Amino acid sequence: MSAEDPMHDEFRGAVLAAVGELIADRCWSQADVTVVAARCGVDKQKIFDAFGTRSMIAAAYIHYRLDYLLVEIEAVVECGPTLADSVRTAFECFFDVVDETLLPLALADRREQSLLLLRAANEQILARLAGVLRMIEPTLDPVEARLAAGSVARVALAYLVAPELPRPRAVEQLTALSLTILDGAHR
Repeated sequence: MSAEDPMHDEFRGAVLAAVGELIADRCWSQADVTVVAARCGVDKQKIFDAFGTRSMIAAAYIHYRLDYLLVEIEAVVECGPTLADSVRTAFECFFDVVDETLLPLALADRREQSLLLLRAANEQILARLAGVLRMIEPTLDPVEARLAAGSVARVALAYLVAPELPRPRAVEQLTALSLTILDGAHR
C-alpha cells in the first residue's frame, strides 16, 4: 500500500479519526496501539507498520490537525473582510483546534515525548504562519515574517497553557497584539 493509494488514505484517516475520538472521550492517556486498533477496527500490526509507536501516531495526529488548522487560517485570511477580522477569526480557529484536541494530546504523553511533538509542531506552524503573513503583506521579508509568526504563535500558546483571561478577551488581545507585530515587522 503506497502513500498515494486511496486505501492507504482511508486507513490513515480511520486511524487518525480513532485518535481524535480517544482524545474527545478523554481516553488517550490510557490508550496504546491496541486500543487505537480496536477503535478503528484494524489489526494492531498494520498500525505499527504504518505509524510505528504510540508517540508516532500522536505526532501524525498533531500534524494532521495542524494542517487542518493552517488550511482554515489561510482561507480565513484570504477571504476576511478586513485584516483585523481575518486575524480574529484565525485565532478563534486556533483555539478551537489546539485547545480541544492538540493540547490534551501533547499533555497526555510523557513529558519528553510531548516536548518533541510540540517542537515538531512548532516548526510546521512557524513555516506556514510565516507564509500566511507574507500572503497578508507580500512585501514582508521572509526572516521578518518568521520572527513575527514566532512571536504570535508563542503568545497564543501561552494563553492556552496558562489562561489568564476568558477566551473571547484573549482572542481580542491576541488580535490587537498580532496587528501591532505585523505593523512593526512591516516598517
